[in-house]
Amino acid sequence: IDNFMQYQIAQIFFDNQDAGGNIKFWRPQTENGKWRWIMYDTDWGFGLHSKNAYKHNSLAFHTEADGPSWPNPPWSTLILRKLLENPDFQQKFLTRFADHLNSTFASEHVEARINALYKQLIPEMDRHLDRWNLKKHNWEFHVNIMRTFAKERPDYVRMHLMEKFDTGGLVDFEASVTAGGQILINDQIKVEHQLFNGQYFENIPVQIKAIPKFGYRFIGWKGIDLENDALEATIKLQKGK
Repeated sequence: IDNFMQYQIAQIFFDNQDAGGNIKFWRPQTENGKWRWIMYDTDWGFGLHSKNAYKHNSLAFHTEADGPSWPNPPWSTLILRKLLENPDFQQKFLTRFADHLNSTFASEHVEARINALYKQLIPEMDRHLDRWNLKKHNWEFHVNIMRTFAKERPDYVRMHLMEKFDTGGLVDFEASVTAGGQILINDQIKVEHQLFNGQYFENIPVQIKAIPKFGYRFIGWKGIDLENDALEATIKLQKGK
């Protein structure tokens, strides 16, 4: 289930409109091996079909109960739709999506990955374009569409999540640590050397955990109303606090 959740979050963020029929899965050939989804063929995402794709409500698209036979027939959205009816899954889905939007899919992180791959491909592009009789300005055009997608997409996805679920408003969340340890947010995001800035939903609690390094002792939290000696806590966020 966790693997399926991650898979769906990625497909929704990418705005992959060709995901319904492109399904591959595998499992270890062991007695207790569990099925897992394989991420592939995502080229229809990240703005391939439209320069304004970052606005598209892919959450609604991937949870459509009576979609067209292509690209998202009802059977292809059934599992996610039914899982989202479960309150525990829904909360985990929203928490995990928010974590990714604050880290993996954060604009600065995705833009940096695009730029790194762009620089890696530059030395090969002239030969590639000549071989297939393509124009460099078209390539640059589509790379810039991806950069725009990376910059704008998180805000639109947050809005789509807020429209569909009872998330409450967005609350700014900041965390930092002194030398000697790290903070783990929702068991997903490690905060150690850098200052963490993100956004979470008002109605979805955030879990924090202090992890002292060897030889150090945790002495307390600052900026939040918690018992100082509690290594772990669940925070109900409030705007302005």
